[in-house]
Formats: sequence, C-alpha cells, structure tokens
Amino acid sequence: MKSCLLGKYVMQALSALAAYVFMVSCTGFFDYEGDCRVRYLVRFKYDYNMKFADAFRPEVDEVTLHLIDSDGNVVWRKTESGEALKADGYAMNVDVAPGTYSMVAWCSSASPETFEAGFDGTREGLHTRFYTESADDNSQHISKKLDRLFHGYIPDAVFPDAIEGDFEYMIPLTKDTNHFVITLQQLSGEPIDSELVEFEITDDNTHLCWDNEPLAGNTTTYHQWYKTTVDVNLGSDSRNQTVENNRFAGVIAELTTSRLMENSSARLRVYRTDNGETIASIRLIDALLLVMGYENSHRLTAQQYLDYKDEYNMTFFLDANHKWLDGSLKIESWRVVYKDVELN
Repeated sequence: MKSCLLGKYVMQALSALAAYVFMVSCTGFFDYEGDCRVRYLVRFKYDYNMKFADAFRPEVDEVTLHLIDSDGNVVWRKTESGEALKADGYAMNVDVAPGTYSMVAWCSSASPETFEAGFDGTREGLHTRFYTESADDNSQHISKKLDRLFHGYIPDAVFPDAIEGDFEYMIPLTKDTNHFVITLQQLSGEPIDSELVEFEITDDNTHLCWDNEPLAGNTTTYHQWYKTTVDVNLGSDSRNQTVENNRFAGVIAELTTSRLMENSSARLRVYRTDNGETIASIRLIDALLLVMGYENSHRLTAQQYLDYKDEYNMTFFLDANHKWLDGSLKIESWRVVYKDVELN
C-alpha cells in the first residue's frame, strides 16, 4: 500500500515538474526555448523571369493573400503594401485556425488603377479584370499602360495544430502583364509621321480567374500608350548598313497586355490611319514562340516561356512606300522572314 502511495506521489511530482518546465520555457527563462506561440508565415518570390532570379522586392509593391478552405470559401484575407514589402526577410503573418487551405495571391505595382480585383467570399469569385473602354460598336479597347499584375497559387497547404513554432510557406508568382516595344523602320531613310500609323494587339485575356486562366468572351484590343517618330543620323561608323546614308528613320510604339496564353489567337496589327490600310498583321503567339531559342525550349514549355518573358521587342522593315518589305520581321535579336514562315 505504501508502495502504491509512493508511486502516486512520484507521478504527481513529475507531472508538476513537467508543467513547471513548460511554463518556464514559455516565459522565456531559457533563451534557447520557444515562446509557446505558433506563427504561420507566408513569403513570396518572383523568379519566374528570364534571369531566373528573385525580383519580388523591386517589382511588387502590394500583396493580397486569400486562404480558401476545402468548401471553396475564402476564410481569411489580408493586404500589405509599401515599405513593409521591401524589408529583408519580409513575410506575411497569417492569423488563421489550423487546417488545410489553398492560397491565392494577387500582387501588383503600387496603388493600381487599371484593373479591379473581384471578391465575393468564394474561390470562384476571386478574379482580376482590366478596365476597358467601349467603342460605338461595343468592342472593348485599352489605351493605357497597365499596372504590373502578378498571380500566385498553392493548393492544399497544411497549417498544423502545434504548440509552438514558425511554419513558413513560399508562394511563387507569375507576372501577368507584358510590355511590347514595336518599331517600324523605314529602310529608305525617309522619316515617317507617327500620326499616320497605329499599333494594336487583339486578345481575349483581360479577365483572369482565380487559377490565372483567362475567362473567355472578353476580347479586347490593346492600343499603344506611347508613340514617337524617330529620325536619327547614325554617322559613318554605323554598323547598320541596310539604312541608306546611315540614317535610322521610323516609328516606335509601346503597348502593354495581360497574360499571353499558348493557345491564344492574339493578333498584332499595324495599319495606316489615313486610309485604314494594313501594313502588317501577324499571329502574335506563333511569332513569339518562333524565337524561343534552343536553351529556352529545353528547359521551359511554351506556356512557361510566355509567362517567364514579360518584355518583347519587334521590328518591321518598310520600303519607301510604307510596305512591309518581304515580310521581314525582327523579334529580339532574331530575324524572321515572313514568306518562309506562315504567320498570318
């Protein structure tokens, strides 16, 4: 009987000691112990770019994160912006009950004004839509420079029910906006009045769903938001021997578009404003993928290449009559001959 009582007292003493040790560690008596709290930290990175380097800090100014439960309901939402995102080791502190959640992030440049983010408390209600203007024929148009837009998604992330510790999650971002610089180069050396030419890209991609897929039925024409005439004497040492009298003459335009998709029927068109005559019209995606290159094609799919690359430079060469000369097109440093490659 005494043995049993002694055992009982020993167990009680051990339990009390364990509770005391746990309490001491929680109050910070031992620096090497935790602080008896659980933190869920979400970090973001943007290395889906052609340098394969994290450009989150210089590119992203605002982050909105949504946590979605197994029933498709958004149970937690938070936005952070400004200097907080530029700090070393930035992570968003997520205050949510333990469980399994999918995470959707929409990120952007500072105070975006060219798109709206939809939210109705459900996963299906999470979307972004670029603002468009309607023409008399009800067609949709965009003539502004688009704010940078990024998307991130992680399915079924487990937020454990733990006593203490930090649990970190990393969301990779895809950039959804693309910048085009398009040049019309007049090989005769005669200048071109920029008011006589117009640039446009038509695509169905202004409305992006929670999974970053475009919602069909929103065909929009993007117009240049910048255009200028270029007339420069390159001098006798110019290496551009195709321009008579070493003169570069033409028009440069800049456009931005939403996410480019491999299966898109996007079209780039350049035309005259005085008579509506088309100078050049090509299937945009086919042209861009033609110059994907050997190394990129061996490490990226076509869709990954379109997502990783967000800047494009294209040059159309014109004759003295403002005609597209032999269908010659330069994309980045690649020369594409239109008559040998069908792009119309």
